[in-house]
Amino acid sequence: MKLVYTLLLFCTAFCHGQDAAAYTFTPDSDTALSVTYKNQRIAQFGFEPIETSRADYAVRLSWYGTRIEAYRNLGQSWGFVTLIADEIEESRTERKFWMQFSLPPEVADEIISLTDGSGLESVPSQNKIKGWKDGFDGRTYIIETKNEGQYSFKTYWSPELQDVPEAKIINQYTELVRTLCNYKKIAGHFEALIPFFAYTIDGLTITARPTSEAVEKRQKYLEERQAILRQGQTKN
Repeated sequence: MKLVYTLLLFCTAFCHGQDAAAYTFTPDSDTALSVTYKNQRIAQFGFEPIETSRADYAVRLSWYGTRIEAYRNLGQSWGFVTLIADEIEESRTERKFWMQFSLPPEVADEIISLTDGSGLESVPSQNKIKGWKDGFDGRTYIIETKNEGQYSFKTYWSPELQDVPEAKIINQYTELVRTLCNYKKIAGHFEALIPFFAYTIDGLTITARPTSEAVEKRQKYLEERQAILRQGQTKN
């Protein structure tokens, strides 16, 4: 799959309609409070909440540092993979580097078809599944769908570590979505461009590379960031 990407150092809004669409929250979803917290986090990047998207159908699979989404409207399909890296010094800084990769329409179609046919509708959010364990060191997946005004928001902590039958459906789904969008290739391309000495993408592992090339990339990033900030101050 040919990579088509947009480099974004600061937030840019991607809107699929001028006005927010109405929606109904499905009863098998996580709490409305969780949705509010999610929207507060994505607002810093200008990402659109899919529950208010004007698309006929929308699906988003996300976890720390990664968002995979597909949309369909009036017979046209599109999608994105967005990756976010947090800079690490002695601890996390406030600096983030992120990129958005466009998916071909046929891949977006495949993700939508997989979502419709994978049995996800029969699996409620983990807080409604008896025996689903929670923890701190694993990965929490968020699966959102919007279809004909019905919005579903479900969370699952480390399905590969669970002993309940619903976990198998979620685990297979996340793996297949990664395969469809060629996630490993996209992530490899993204990591090669990260301008930080040390960073985390998944919130679990830290990659450090204090090489001369990394020093040069970070310096260029900081200079571009300062130039954009100065432009903003001049306009004000």
